[in-house]
Amino acid sequence: MYENSTLQFYLDAILSKEQQHILAYCLKNDVKVCLYGTGLGKSLTTRLFHDAGYTNVFAPEGCTDVSNGALSVPNETGAVALCIKKEPHEIKISTRLLNLSKKEVAEWLTFML
Repeated sequence: MYENSTLQFYLDAILSKEQQHILAYCLKNDVKVCLYGTGLGKSLTTRLFHDAGYTNVFAPEGCTDVSNGALSVPNETGAVALCIKKEPHEIKISTRLLNLSKKEVAEWLTFML
């Protein structure tokens, strides 16, 4: 069901399948997860999940050590850091993705877990 969804297409562009499973676990279990690395999409992904009600996802600017810029990760026991893909990719963000609902994320979580 979710292989062709807008959310899945976007996440495939920035995270590996293994990372997506970890992200889903973190969202489902309210584990803090920080996206870092020189790839594109950290802040947008954070905003998408925050807008859908999942506030445990952070971009580097929301982590504790912002002096490291894109490589900043939280200095908290139990927090998970996921590195965004470095290879060049074009991310097309549709209006649909920017209006992602908590229900749609929940459906993706069900698919992933």
